[in-house]
Amino acid sequence: MTIKEIAKLANVSPGTVDRVIHNRGSVNEEKRKRIEEIIKTYDFRPNLFASNLKLNKNVTVGYLTPLLSTEDGYWDFVYRGVKRAQAELEEFAFTLKTFEYDRTRPGAFSIQAERMLNSGITAAVIVAKNVEEAKTFFTFHPDLTYVLIDSSVPDSNPISVIGQDPERGGQLAARLMSMLCPEGNNFLTFSFMGSHISRKRSSGFIDFFKDREDVKIANIQFDSVNEIIQFLDTRYEEYGCFDGIFSPCFAGHYIGDHLNSLEKKVCIISYDLNEMNRRSLENGTIDCILSQRPESQGYLGVYQLYKKIILQQEVESDVEIQVNIYFKENLPNSDRCNESTIRNVPYFGE
Repeated sequence: MTIKEIAKLANVSPGTVDRVIHNRGSVNEEKRKRIEEIIKTYDFRPNLFASNLKLNKNVTVGYLTPLLSTEDGYWDFVYRGVKRAQAELEEFAFTLKTFEYDRTRPGAFSIQAERMLNSGITAAVIVAKNVEEAKTFFTFHPDLTYVLIDSSVPDSNPISVIGQDPERGGQLAARLMSMLCPEGNNFLTFSFMGSHISRKRSSGFIDFFKDREDVKIANIQFDSVNEIIQFLDTRYEEYGCFDGIFSPCFAGHYIGDHLNSLEKKVCIISYDLNEMNRRSLENGTIDCILSQRPESQGYLGVYQLYKKIILQQEVESDVEIQVNIYFKENLPNSDRCNESTIRNVPYFGE
Protein backbone atom coordinates (compact mmCIF):
# COMPACT_ATOMS: atom_id res chain seq x y z
CA MET A 1 0.00 0.00 0.00
CA THR A 2 1.38 3.41 -1.02
CA ILE A 3 0.32 7.01 -0.42
CA LYS A 4 -0.92 7.20 -4.01
CA GLU A 5 -3.04 4.08 -3.54
CA ILE A 6 -4.53 5.45 -0.30
CA ALA A 7 -5.32 8.69 -2.11
CA LYS A 8 -7.09 6.81 -4.87
CA LEU A 9 -9.18 4.77 -2.44
CA ALA A 10 -10.10 7.88 -0.43
CA ASN A 11 -10.73 9.96 -3.56
CA VAL A 12 -8.34 12.67 -2.40
CA SER A 13 -4.92 13.96 -3.51
CA PRO A 14 -1.67 12.36 -2.32
CA GLY A 15 -0.85 15.68 -0.64
CA THR A 16 -3.97 15.37 1.51
CA VAL A 17 -2.94 11.88 2.57
CA ASP A 18 0.57 13.15 3.38
CA ARG A 19 -0.88 15.91 5.60
CA VAL A 20 -2.96 13.37 7.53
CA ILE A 21 -0.04 10.99 7.98
CA HIS A 22 2.30 13.70 9.23
CA ASN A 23 -0.42 15.64 11.05
CA ARG A 24 0.31 18.94 9.40
CA GLY A 25 -1.94 21.46 7.70
CA SER A 26 -5.73 21.53 7.69
CA VAL A 27 -7.76 18.63 6.31
CA ASN A 28 -11.52 18.30 6.01
CA GLU A 29 -12.71 16.12 8.92
CA GLU A 30 -14.69 13.77 6.69
CA LYS A 31 -11.67 13.23 4.45
CA ARG A 32 -9.41 12.75 7.47
CA LYS A 33 -11.65 10.01 8.87
CA ARG A 34 -11.82 8.31 5.48
CA ILE A 35 -8.04 8.33 5.14
CA GLU A 36 -7.44 7.14 8.69
CA GLU A 37 -9.89 4.26 8.20
CA ILE A 38 -8.03 3.12 5.07
CA ILE A 39 -4.68 3.39 6.87
CA LYS A 40 -6.05 1.25 9.71
CA THR A 41 -7.67 -1.31 7.39
CA TYR A 42 -4.50 -1.84 5.35
CA ASP A 43 -2.10 -1.48 8.29
CA PHE A 44 -0.16 1.21 6.42
CA ARG A 45 3.11 2.35 8.02
CA PRO A 46 4.81 5.34 6.42
CA ASN A 47 8.46 4.77 5.74
CA LEU A 48 9.92 7.97 7.12
CA PHE A 49 13.45 6.61 6.97
CA ALA A 50 13.22 6.01 3.24
CA SER A 51 11.64 9.42 2.73
CA ASN A 52 14.63 11.07 4.38
CA LEU A 53 17.18 8.93 2.53
CA LYS A 54 15.79 9.15 -0.97
CA LEU A 55 17.07 12.69 -1.51
CA ASN A 56 20.70 12.03 -0.63
CA LYS A 57 21.52 8.36 -1.31
CA ASN A 58 22.33 7.15 -4.82
CA VAL A 59 22.15 3.43 -5.49
CA THR A 60 23.61 1.95 -8.66
CA VAL A 61 22.46 -1.62 -9.24
CA GLY A 62 24.53 -3.86 -11.46
CA TYR A 63 22.57 -6.47 -13.36
CA LEU A 64 24.60 -9.43 -14.66
CA THR A 65 22.70 -11.69 -17.03
CA PRO A 66 23.19 -14.22 -19.81
CA LEU A 67 22.78 -12.66 -23.25
CA LEU A 68 19.27 -11.23 -23.37
CA SER A 69 18.67 -12.53 -26.89
CA THR A 70 19.46 -16.17 -26.09
CA GLU A 71 17.19 -19.08 -25.11
CA ASP A 72 14.29 -17.71 -27.15
CA GLY A 73 14.52 -14.38 -25.35
CA TYR A 74 13.88 -15.84 -21.90
CA TRP A 75 16.44 -13.58 -20.24
CA ASP A 76 14.85 -10.54 -21.80
CA PHE A 77 11.70 -11.33 -19.82
CA VAL A 78 13.72 -11.34 -16.58
CA TYR A 79 15.25 -8.02 -17.65
CA ARG A 80 11.79 -6.50 -18.06
CA GLY A 81 11.10 -7.19 -14.40
CA VAL A 82 14.43 -5.66 -13.38
CA LYS A 83 13.74 -2.54 -15.45
CA ARG A 84 10.21 -2.20 -14.14
CA ALA A 85 11.39 -2.28 -10.53
CA GLN A 86 14.18 0.20 -11.28
CA ALA A 87 11.69 2.58 -12.90
CA GLU A 88 9.44 2.44 -9.85
CA LEU A 89 12.41 3.24 -7.62
CA GLU A 90 13.75 6.20 -9.58
CA GLU A 91 12.64 8.56 -6.82
CA PHE A 92 15.08 6.74 -4.55
CA ALA A 93 17.89 7.45 -7.02
CA PHE A 94 18.12 3.82 -8.15
CA THR A 95 20.03 3.52 -11.42
CA LEU A 96 20.84 0.38 -13.38
CA LYS A 97 23.92 -0.88 -15.25
CA THR A 98 23.40 -4.04 -17.26
CA PHE A 99 26.15 -6.49 -18.23
CA GLU A 100 25.54 -9.51 -20.49
CA TYR A 101 27.68 -12.61 -20.82
CA ASP A 102 27.67 -15.56 -23.19
CA ARG A 103 27.13 -18.55 -20.93
CA THR A 104 28.54 -20.89 -23.62
CA ARG A 105 31.96 -19.17 -23.51
CA PRO A 106 34.32 -20.13 -20.68
CA GLY A 107 35.46 -17.05 -18.80
CA ALA A 108 32.69 -14.78 -20.10
CA PHE A 109 30.92 -14.61 -16.75
CA SER A 110 34.13 -13.72 -14.90
CA ILE A 111 35.07 -10.97 -17.36
CA GLN A 112 31.68 -9.29 -17.25
CA ALA A 113 31.39 -9.70 -13.48
CA GLU A 114 34.68 -7.85 -12.98
CA ARG A 115 33.60 -5.14 -15.42
CA MET A 116 30.39 -4.71 -13.50
CA LEU A 117 32.20 -4.47 -10.19
CA ASN A 118 34.68 -1.91 -11.56
CA SER A 119 31.88 0.27 -12.94
CA GLY A 120 31.10 1.72 -9.53
CA ILE A 121 28.01 -0.28 -8.59
CA THR A 122 26.51 -0.22 -5.09
CA ALA A 123 25.05 -3.73 -5.24
CA ALA A 124 24.07 -6.32 -7.83
CA VAL A 125 21.38 -8.65 -9.10
CA ILE A 126 23.11 -11.65 -10.66
CA VAL A 127 22.06 -14.60 -12.79
CA ALA A 128 24.96 -16.97 -12.20
CA LYS A 129 24.61 -19.73 -14.78
CA ASN A 130 28.37 -20.48 -14.82
CA VAL A 131 28.50 -21.80 -11.28
CA GLU A 132 32.22 -22.48 -10.88
CA GLU A 133 33.19 -19.07 -12.24
CA ALA A 134 30.61 -17.47 -9.97
CA LYS A 135 32.00 -19.28 -6.92
CA THR A 136 35.47 -17.94 -7.68
CA PHE A 137 34.19 -14.40 -8.25
CA PHE A 138 32.26 -14.34 -4.97
CA THR A 139 35.26 -15.74 -3.09
CA PHE A 140 37.42 -12.83 -4.27
CA HIS A 141 34.72 -10.24 -3.56
CA PRO A 142 33.20 -11.19 -0.19
CA ASP A 143 31.99 -7.64 0.56
CA LEU A 144 29.72 -7.38 -2.48
CA THR A 145 26.02 -6.99 -1.67
CA TYR A 146 24.09 -9.06 -4.19
CA VAL A 147 20.94 -11.03 -4.90
CA LEU A 148 20.93 -14.24 -6.93
CA ILE A 149 17.98 -14.93 -9.18
CA ASP A 150 16.98 -18.06 -11.13
CA SER A 151 19.42 -20.32 -9.28
CA SER A 152 21.74 -20.52 -6.30
CA VAL A 153 25.53 -20.87 -6.11
CA PRO A 154 27.07 -23.23 -3.53
CA ASP A 155 29.34 -21.60 -0.92
CA SER A 156 28.18 -18.09 -1.84
CA ASN A 157 26.73 -15.43 0.47
CA PRO A 158 23.94 -13.49 -1.26
CA ILE A 159 21.48 -11.47 0.81
CA SER A 160 18.70 -13.38 -0.98
CA VAL A 161 18.16 -16.14 -3.54
CA ILE A 162 15.04 -15.84 -5.71
CA GLY A 163 13.89 -18.76 -7.82
CA GLN A 164 12.26 -22.15 -7.69
CA ASP A 165 13.14 -25.54 -6.34
CA PRO A 166 14.09 -27.29 -9.60
CA GLU A 167 13.62 -30.83 -8.30
CA ARG A 168 10.10 -30.03 -7.11
CA GLY A 169 9.49 -28.45 -10.51
CA GLY A 170 10.50 -31.70 -12.18
CA GLN A 171 8.25 -33.68 -9.84
CA LEU A 172 5.35 -31.39 -10.74
CA ALA A 173 6.02 -32.01 -14.43
CA ALA A 174 5.96 -35.76 -13.79
CA ARG A 175 2.64 -35.57 -11.96
CA LEU A 176 1.17 -33.63 -14.85
CA MET A 177 2.60 -36.16 -17.28
CA SER A 178 0.94 -39.02 -15.38
CA MET A 179 -2.37 -37.16 -15.59
CA LEU A 180 -2.11 -36.16 -19.26
CA CYS A 181 -0.67 -39.49 -20.38
CA PRO A 182 -2.15 -42.04 -17.93
CA GLU A 183 -1.41 -45.07 -20.09
CA GLY A 184 2.14 -43.99 -20.90
CA ASN A 185 5.20 -45.68 -19.45
CA ASN A 186 8.04 -44.64 -21.78
CA PHE A 187 9.29 -41.10 -21.30
CA LEU A 188 12.18 -38.87 -22.31
CA THR A 189 13.75 -36.04 -20.35
CA PHE A 190 17.07 -34.32 -20.87
CA SER A 191 19.45 -31.61 -19.72
CA PHE A 192 21.87 -29.29 -21.41
CA MET A 193 25.60 -29.48 -20.78
CA GLY A 194 26.48 -27.11 -17.93
CA SER A 195 22.87 -26.45 -16.90
CA HIS A 196 22.46 -27.25 -13.22
CA ILE A 197 18.77 -26.32 -13.27
CA SER A 198 17.78 -28.61 -16.15
CA ARG A 199 19.64 -31.52 -14.52
CA LYS A 200 17.79 -30.98 -11.25
CA ARG A 201 14.41 -30.74 -12.96
CA SER A 202 15.07 -33.95 -14.88
CA SER A 203 16.17 -35.60 -11.65
CA GLY A 204 12.90 -34.60 -9.98
CA PHE A 205 10.94 -35.93 -12.95
CA ILE A 206 12.68 -39.30 -12.69
CA ASP A 207 12.31 -39.42 -8.91
CA PHE A 208 8.53 -39.09 -9.15
CA PHE A 209 8.31 -42.40 -11.02
CA LYS A 210 10.86 -44.28 -8.90
CA ASP A 211 8.25 -46.69 -7.51
CA ARG A 212 6.78 -47.46 -10.95
CA GLU A 213 8.63 -50.53 -12.21
CA ASP A 214 6.73 -50.38 -15.49
CA VAL A 215 7.98 -46.89 -16.33
CA LYS A 216 11.09 -46.40 -18.47
CA ILE A 217 12.73 -42.97 -18.62
CA ALA A 218 15.56 -41.99 -20.95
CA ASN A 219 17.60 -39.15 -19.45
CA ILE A 220 20.01 -37.74 -22.02
CA GLN A 221 22.46 -34.83 -21.95
CA PHE A 222 22.65 -32.63 -25.03
CA ASP A 223 24.88 -29.76 -26.05
CA SER A 224 22.28 -27.91 -28.11
CA VAL A 225 18.74 -27.92 -29.49
CA ASN A 226 20.16 -29.24 -32.77
CA GLU A 227 21.37 -32.34 -30.95
CA ILE A 228 17.86 -32.96 -29.65
CA ILE A 229 16.42 -32.76 -33.17
CA GLN A 230 19.15 -35.06 -34.49
CA PHE A 231 18.37 -37.55 -31.72
CA LEU A 232 14.68 -37.50 -32.61
CA ASP A 233 15.56 -38.12 -36.27
CA THR A 234 18.06 -40.93 -35.75
CA ARG A 235 17.42 -42.67 -32.42
CA TYR A 236 13.73 -42.16 -31.68
CA GLU A 237 12.73 -45.67 -32.74
CA GLU A 238 15.66 -47.15 -30.83
CA TYR A 239 13.99 -46.10 -27.58
CA GLY A 240 10.68 -47.67 -28.53
CA CYS A 241 8.77 -44.46 -29.35
CA PHE A 242 8.13 -42.17 -26.39
CA ASP A 243 4.71 -41.64 -24.85
CA GLY A 244 5.79 -38.36 -23.30
CA ILE A 245 8.69 -35.90 -23.31
CA PHE A 246 9.57 -33.44 -20.54
CA SER A 247 11.58 -30.41 -21.65
CA PRO A 248 13.08 -28.86 -18.49
CA CYS A 249 13.78 -25.59 -20.32
CA PHE A 250 12.67 -23.40 -23.22
CA ALA A 251 13.06 -26.08 -25.94
CA GLY A 252 9.59 -27.62 -25.91
CA HIS A 253 8.36 -25.99 -29.11
CA TYR A 254 11.36 -27.25 -31.10
CA ILE A 255 10.55 -30.80 -30.05
CA GLY A 256 6.80 -30.53 -30.51
CA ASP A 257 6.93 -28.85 -33.89
CA HIS A 258 9.53 -31.31 -35.19
CA LEU A 259 7.62 -34.38 -34.05
CA ASN A 260 4.47 -32.92 -35.53
CA SER A 261 6.25 -32.59 -38.88
CA LEU A 262 7.10 -36.29 -38.59
CA GLU A 263 3.44 -37.05 -37.78
CA LYS A 264 4.35 -38.41 -34.35
CA LYS A 265 2.01 -37.56 -31.48
CA VAL A 266 3.76 -37.38 -28.11
CA CYS A 267 2.63 -35.72 -24.89
CA ILE A 268 5.03 -32.80 -24.32
CA ILE A 269 5.44 -30.71 -21.18
CA SER A 270 7.89 -27.83 -21.34
CA TYR A 271 9.20 -25.10 -19.12
CA ASP A 272 9.05 -21.39 -20.05
CA LEU A 273 6.18 -19.39 -21.46
CA ASN A 274 8.09 -17.73 -24.28
CA GLU A 275 6.27 -16.66 -27.42
CA MET A 276 7.18 -19.74 -29.48
CA ASN A 277 6.15 -22.15 -26.72
CA ARG A 278 2.92 -20.19 -26.38
CA ARG A 279 2.19 -20.68 -30.08
CA SER A 280 2.97 -24.39 -29.90
CA LEU A 281 0.65 -24.80 -26.92
CA GLU A 282 -2.04 -22.92 -28.83
CA ASN A 283 -1.74 -25.11 -31.93
CA GLY A 284 -1.48 -28.34 -29.94
CA THR A 285 2.09 -29.44 -30.67
CA ILE A 286 2.91 -29.20 -26.97
CA ASP A 287 0.44 -29.99 -24.19
CA CYS A 288 1.43 -28.01 -21.10
CA ILE A 289 3.80 -25.22 -20.07
CA LEU A 290 5.33 -24.64 -16.65
CA SER A 291 6.34 -21.02 -16.15
CA GLN A 292 8.79 -19.79 -13.55
CA ARG A 293 7.56 -16.18 -13.80
CA PRO A 294 10.81 -14.60 -14.97
CA GLU A 295 9.57 -11.00 -14.77
CA SER A 296 8.63 -11.50 -11.13
CA GLN A 297 12.10 -12.87 -10.36
CA GLY A 298 13.84 -9.84 -11.85
CA TYR A 299 11.42 -7.45 -10.20
CA LEU A 300 11.81 -8.99 -6.76
CA GLY A 301 15.60 -9.08 -7.08
CA VAL A 302 15.80 -5.29 -7.30
CA TYR A 303 13.28 -4.83 -4.50
CA GLN A 304 15.30 -7.03 -2.18
CA LEU A 305 18.20 -4.60 -2.62
CA TYR A 306 15.86 -1.65 -2.02
CA LYS A 307 14.65 -3.23 1.18
CA LYS A 308 18.21 -3.96 2.36
CA ILE A 309 19.98 -0.76 1.31
CA ILE A 310 17.32 1.94 1.53
CA LEU A 311 15.03 0.58 4.24
CA GLN A 312 17.90 -1.17 6.05
CA GLN A 313 15.64 -4.11 6.80
CA GLU A 314 16.39 -7.80 6.86
CA VAL A 315 15.37 -9.64 3.71
CA GLU A 316 14.23 -13.19 3.11
CA SER A 317 17.25 -15.39 2.43
CA ASP A 318 15.23 -17.63 0.10
CA VAL A 319 12.24 -16.50 -1.94
CA GLU A 320 10.57 -19.34 -3.82
CA ILE A 321 8.62 -18.26 -6.88
CA GLN A 322 5.61 -20.46 -7.47
CA VAL A 323 5.20 -22.29 -10.77
CA ASN A 324 2.36 -21.26 -13.07
CA ILE A 325 0.75 -24.08 -15.08
CA TYR A 326 -0.66 -23.32 -18.50
CA PHE A 327 -2.86 -25.35 -20.79
CA LYS A 328 -4.41 -24.16 -24.02
CA GLU A 329 -7.59 -23.25 -22.14
CA ASN A 330 -5.94 -20.75 -19.75
CA LEU A 331 -3.24 -19.47 -22.07
CA PRO A 332 -2.68 -15.70 -21.69
CA ASN A 333 -2.71 -13.37 -24.66
CA SER A 334 0.50 -12.96 -26.63
CA ASP A 335 1.26 -9.52 -25.17
CA ARG A 336 1.09 -11.05 -21.69
CA CYS A 337 2.88 -14.28 -22.51
CA ASN A 338 5.44 -13.99 -19.77
CA GLU A 339 3.09 -13.10 -16.98
CA SER A 340 2.53 -9.58 -16.00
CA THR A 341 1.57 -10.90 -12.59
CA ILE A 342 3.97 -8.62 -10.80
CA ARG A 343 1.03 -6.90 -9.15
CA ASN A 344 0.98 -9.85 -6.74
CA VAL A 345 4.58 -9.23 -5.63
CA PRO A 346 4.79 -7.39 -2.29
CA TYR A 347 5.93 -3.78 -2.41
CA PHE A 348 8.29 -2.95 0.45
CA GLY A 349 7.71 0.43 2.04
CA GLU A 350 5.98 3.53 0.77
